Amino acid sequence: MQTELTARWIGRRLGLRVPLTVWRHMGLREEDVFLASYPKSGNTWLAFLVATALTGEEIDFDRIGDIIPGVIDHKGRGFISASGGRIIRTHEMWRPRYRKGIYIVRDGRDVAVSYYHHQTAGGLFCGEFSEFLRWFAAGGVDGYGSWARNVESWMYKIESRPESFIVLRYENMLADPAGELERVLDFLGGAMDRERIEYAVWANEKSRMRGKEGNSHFLKSRIKRKGASFVRSASAGQWAKYFDEDDQELFEKKLGRVNSLLGYE
Repeated sequence: MQTELTARWIGRRLGLRVPLTVWRHMGLREEDVFLASYPKSGNTWLAFLVATALTGEEIDFDRIGDIIPGVIDHKGRGFISASGGRIIRTHEMWRPRYRKGIYIVRDGRDVAVSYYHHQTAGGLFCGEFSEFLRWFAAGGVDGYGSWARNVESWMYKIESRPESFIVLRYENMLADPAGELERVLDFLGGAMDRERIEYAVWANEKSRMRGKEGNSHFLKSRIKRKGASFVRSASAGQWAKYFDEDDQELFEKKLGRVNSLLGYE
């Protein structure tokens, strides 16, 4: 019953989504660069890494939006680069207003697991993982489209305009955060010394991110389930602990083609 009521509540919210999304995208600049991904794919972590590298300062959850805001609240905010553009986070499918960007991909099975924990922590879902996976595969979790549609919208545009977009793998970020951050900074046009990059990686290690979470007034208001955490395992391959045979069959049928296109077996 709680799951059904939550779905109805989200449905009412989505009824206002089209005009709200149009309004949120007003005031964007041609020079803005978008840090994009489907939710729970590493967007927040990359935003912290980039913001720390650009400012040379350790950033917390209550300040990150002033430096790298979301498209939901970008007006009057954001670190302005030498080119006059800002870096803005988005989970939306590709839109014509997104002229330049960095898109993060992650194994869709791990995305589903991470999103399941995120939604239960926020009190937006109450049920078993298998039930959530069906909702996730159908694109009913949020207004960003299904994971597959979101990924395909960006990958199609990236293939046609490789000079304007790059793709990052979450798993590569885990394996070599300094190297991937350097790649992002090069794309943004800002040469950065290795010491600054390594400081950014150190300042945003999992343990330090969890410490920032504990001190965040913003996140305290969003975590509803006792003992839950926004910063979780920061690992790859967790899906194997959650997927049973039926889950694997459902995922392969609904989302396997896109996961394979991204190179995940």
